[in-house]
Amino acid sequence: MARFNEQVGSLSKEELDSLGKTSSRISKAGAHLVKIKSALEINDQYIKIEFEDKAGLTAEYTGFLDSTKDGVTSDNIYTQNTMTFIAKACGFDNAAKACAKTKQTTVTFKSGEKDAESFTSLVGKELYILTTSEIEADDKDPKKTYVKQKVNEKKFFDKLKRNSIEIASDADEGLTLDDEDAEAKTVVEILYKHTANQAAQTKLIQLQ
Repeated sequence: MARFNEQVGSLSKEELDSLGKTSSRISKAGAHLVKIKSALEINDQYIKIEFEDKAGLTAEYTGFLDSTKDGVTSDNIYTQNTMTFIAKACGFDNAAKACAKTKQTTVTFKSGEKDAESFTSLVGKELYILTTSEIEADDKDPKKTYVKQKVNEKKFFDKLKRNSIEIASDADEGLTLDDEDAEAKTVVEILYKHTANQAAQTKLIQLQ
């Protein structure tokens, strides 16, 4: 028997099915011109926005609606701020106007379907996002790591490359995106829950 057949013959169906697939995620850090593919509030618990570039590669932002500190649950101001930045980059005055129109839908996960509301006015809007590299460890094999792109939750730019300050001052064009792009490309971090993972620490040193 050919050695290759021995190799693939020892793989599980799950491992075989995973071969030959390429990631649909944005894999390079920096600034990306994207459209909002979907903007959803899922199960009354969190907001998930999927961005897509011209090549069809995607990145995601997830923001939880509640924040718990010292046993007290309150509205998550960080998510409200991020949604405001996104709204203004998409041409809205504020998050309330951007999210005023909704449509009931469902989202399918491995665990089943969940109720969701689509913020229809945001879908299709074009803007620039910034992503930085983030290292994650595999939950099943701690010796494996993945480098994914994390969307900067505080910095969004409109089609004219203007940041929130430049939008507010009605500047003709943005002047900071190129510098932000260069800086984002230098950032490499470990996902907070994997900072003690040895493989992730090694990967961080390699990438730095």
